[in-house]
Amino acid sequence: MNRRQFCTQTLMAAAVAGLPLRAWASFHPGNAALMGRKRTFDPHQHYPSETGIVDAASGCRFFFHHHRPDEFGHFHAFGRDEYGAPIHVIMITINESGTATKLTTTNQWVTGTRYIDANGMKPFIDGFAMTPGNSKHPQLVEFIHQTVRNHRTTIHQLYRERDAWLTAQQAAGNPSPFTDKAHEELSSVDLEPA
Repeated sequence: MNRRQFCTQTLMAAAVAGLPLRAWASFHPGNAALMGRKRTFDPHQHYPSETGIVDAASGCRFFFHHHRPDEFGHFHAFGRDEYGAPIHVIMITINESGTATKLTTTNQWVTGTRYIDANGMKPFIDGFAMTPGNSKHPQLVEFIHQTVRNHRTTIHQLYRERDAWLTAQQAAGNPSPFTDKAHEELSSVDLEPA
């Protein structure tokens, strides 16, 4: 779902619910995550809190942060495995207007989650679910939920590309590609503007 589709759907939902339309029309996911605080250029500063927003039912979660000069910031979205450990699903980059501009898989050292091959990632990608109505931040949760849901096919492809990168690195003699700080983004795709 692009920003225009998201805004159109949420505007219609707001109208039906009798909510003020101005608040929905001006929604910016990064600003929503900041919750009125100043955006800090720091990879260790997570918004809206250190643990982000967690869906109690699914265990899926996400947080926002800003540490790249060419973007407003990005969200890291996580699933949860059978042991309760987080599994990084995707990074969603947004621009100054709050539009999702890029989806990225990251290297293992970036998020500290374990490696699962592309086939094993399918249930985490397809099963990523957050219920907006169960959150204090329903618009933000809806934005993340719909972004992952509407780009599942693309995310599956990104994980296949990540695995191809891993194979190439190992064939080239890189003994530990997942700890190689020269590689932060392993696969990515630019999203079409709304």
